[in-house]
Parts: sequence; C-alpha cells; structure tokens
Amino acid sequence: MASKRFEKKVGYINEDIIEKYNLYEYAKKPIVRSLDLYAHIEKHKNDFKSKESYDFSIENIDNIILEPDFVYYEKDRKSLMYFKKLYENVCVVVKLKLRENKNSYVASMYPISEQKLQKIIEKSYMKVN
Repeated sequence: MASKRFEKKVGYINEDIIEKYNLYEYAKKPIVRSLDLYAHIEKHKNDFKSKESYDFSIENIDNIILEPDFVYYEKDRKSLMYFKKLYENVCVVVKLKLRENKNSYVASMYPISEQKLQKIIEKSYMKVN
C-alpha cells in the first residue's frame, strides 16, 4: 500500500463566506492541514511576537477557520485569508482546490499588523465581487 501524506481535517468554509464570495462549489468540502504546513510557516516563526504566540496560533488553526474575525477572498490566487486576533493578529491562508481527490488546504500562517489588516478590510469593501 502506497503511503499517503498525513492530513488532518481542520474545518469547512462556512455558509456565510460561501454566499458572500459565491463559492458554492466548495460547500461541504473539507479544509485540511498536512505535515508540509510546518515547512511553509517555519519561515514566519520569527515574525511572531513570541514563541508562545507562534505555538498558540498553530494550535488554534482550527478555531481561526471556525470563528474568524474577518475573511478575505483573493480571487486571483484562489485562496481565502482567515484573520483572527489571538496574542496578535494572525492570518491563515487556505488555498482552494476542486480537482478530484484534492482538498482545499492550509497553505500558510503568519502574523499581520493592525494597519495591514485594516487595509485588507478596506480593500474588501471597495472590491466588486
């Protein structure tokens, strides 16, 4: 039996986000986190205020996706950016996939300043979806 990369289901795109951004094809499709994620977020480890903040953010990826403070859809990159204030503002990037046997997945996670977050929120109001 061929070994499959370990993946953990971390949630689904909620109905409000599906409706807001017209993402109906992703309804009920899981979002997964693979072991590869750690390689992608390791480069952001020193961007966090502390190791405690970094560790807490990783432990709470599921909660960030389940109860975000704000979500932004980057149509060109086919990704959702989930924002949540923990020890600091954190962004979890979910790449959307629809290919057969491919799940949407957590691609990255990093801290974001309040100013950058506000610019993204403002951009979302100006953008025509």
